[in-house]
Amino acid sequence: MELVLFIDQSDEEVVDPDAAANCMHSLAGGFDRLDGQQRVEIAELLRVVASEQRDASSRRRVNDLVHELGLSA
Repeated sequence: MELVLFIDQSDEEVVDPDAAANCMHSLAGGFDRLDGQQRVEIAELLRVVASEQRDASSRRRVNDLVHELGLSA
């Protein structure tokens, strides 16, 4: 999950935006192939990670990833 957050939250000087987008799309595609229970478990993990973020903006961003990666019902 830390790698996902790094790719998602890095600016373009650190991670090429096209490479980051391709990585996130690939990841979302992988999640699409999981069964429902596995997707629920990953969504729950992301929500735990969100709750551990220090600021509201970071918490919101991690929670947004649940939806962007197709993990929400």
